[in-house]
Amino acid sequence: MGKKGDRASKEGIAKDLYAQGKTLDEISGLLDISVTSLSRWKVETKAPSADLDEWDLARQRHRDFIEELRALFREELDHIRSLKPANRTTQDYDKVSKAAAIVRHWDDIERAEAAKQMAEATPMDIDKPALFLGNLEWLAIKLKETDPEGLKVLARNFDSLVIQFKTEHAAGEQ
Repeated sequence: MGKKGDRASKEGIAKDLYAQGKTLDEISGLLDISVTSLSRWKVETKAPSADLDEWDLARQRHRDFIEELRALFREELDHIRSLKPANRTTQDYDKVSKAAAIVRHWDDIERAEAAKQMAEATPMDIDKPALFLGNLEWLAIKLKETDPEGLKVLARNFDSLVIQFKTEHAAGEQ
């Protein structure tokens, strides 16, 4: 892990990474700082009367900034649409294309991050039995509301469904 004195050189970077949506675990791996230290740095930035610490405020400002960029693009697009084609200038098209490029850039970053998180997720990250039982519970509630006869069919077949799930789940783990 990091060494004494890292805070001065790495805290700002860690806060920026957090603002961009990175988790403390991810930042820990990137900067070689313990999650405990990062958490302590983050908590220490909270003012006594504040709802959020400075790191969370930075993350919120980052999200707001991206939404403002999207709003700017929509405004520019609405403006150009409000003009008759003959009254549109190259500057109008330039503004809207630049705004679109910026929004597309941020969207690409968000998609890449989401794809990275999906790629890093392993089947072990999913509690299959809990997911299965949660889905059955949801189905039972919906059937109770909409199809009481269907609920009776589910109840009659519940044991065989559980056994089939356990058999397939156990086979998938081998």
